[in-house]
Amino acid sequence: MAGVDDEAGLEAVRVRFLGRSGEITTLRRGIGALPPAERPDAGKVINAAVESLEAMLTEKSRELGRRALDAALATSIDVTFPGAPSRAGSLHPLRRTLEDACGYFERRGFAVVLGNEIETEYYNFDALNIPPDHPAREGLDSFYLRSGALLRTHTSPMQVRTMQANPPPIAIVTPGKAYRRDAVDARHSYMFHQLEGLLVAPGIHLGHLKGMLTGLFRELFGPAQTVRFRPSFFPFTEPSAEIDTTCPGCAGSGSLADGNACRTCGGSGWIEMGGAGMVHPGVLRESGYDPDAVSGWAFGMGIERLAMVRHGIDDIRVLFENDPRVLAQLA
Repeated sequence: MAGVDDEAGLEAVRVRFLGRSGEITTLRRGIGALPPAERPDAGKVINAAVESLEAMLTEKSRELGRRALDAALATSIDVTFPGAPSRAGSLHPLRRTLEDACGYFERRGFAVVLGNEIETEYYNFDALNIPPDHPAREGLDSFYLRSGALLRTHTSPMQVRTMQANPPPIAIVTPGKAYRRDAVDARHSYMFHQLEGLLVAPGIHLGHLKGMLTGLFRELFGPAQTVRFRPSFFPFTEPSAEIDTTCPGCAGSGSLADGNACRTCGGSGWIEMGGAGMVHPGVLRESGYDPDAVSGWAFGMGIERLAMVRHGIDDIRVLFENDPRVLAQLA
């Protein structure tokens, strides 16, 4: 029986021993040739062998039935079982952060303007008051093409393009990709997303900028956010400042509930978000505006930085590797 694996093989064994022409039948037919005194004992031995064989056949049949049932259950679908949950897609954290930031400005009357990722030196540098000897124009910082154009290093060219095409007042935000020759590490990438903002009209001042950015960060990070400006330098703004917001990880205290320093801000209580300032008079003139009649502010910040702070991510590469497990957690 050990070598029997299916019902057909089991039936062959039964026919061989118990069939009309089987071995047991042949033995029974031969009892008549035995001496009369031996016939009863021979019949008893044969009957015992038949009972034992039938029991073995019955047990083997049950075993094969159990195997068949297990195989059927393993490959069949039980409609009474709960179904596997469906995996619904969601917006990428970068896309969601970008749309939320743009939506904040759109509700306040700003237009969303998109531009080309390949730019001329004029719009990427010259029109933004960046002279030819500025370090940002060196090949180590920019990706130049054979035509003399380059992959834009920021979304700021759309400031000048928009002002040259439209009279004041202007209120725009420009989201998009930018490219720089940066080594990839936890904070940098050669391709990143930037959000540029520009407001030009009579009487615009830094207070308007601080109010707009405070509202943006409160919408993205929570109601307790505040903004500070640190003096800095950018060729296309004057005065210029770096923008910081209170760390949402520790609410600006610099330390966590357990007394340890906050990892998100390194214990400072502040997160650097980008650069900003009043539009340089030279940029206004280059765009055809009169700096004595209008003024404006501009800012630029990385969408990756906003998303990292918003979701508590400490490595920018997480946003580009697109591990489904990470994306599911951030959905």
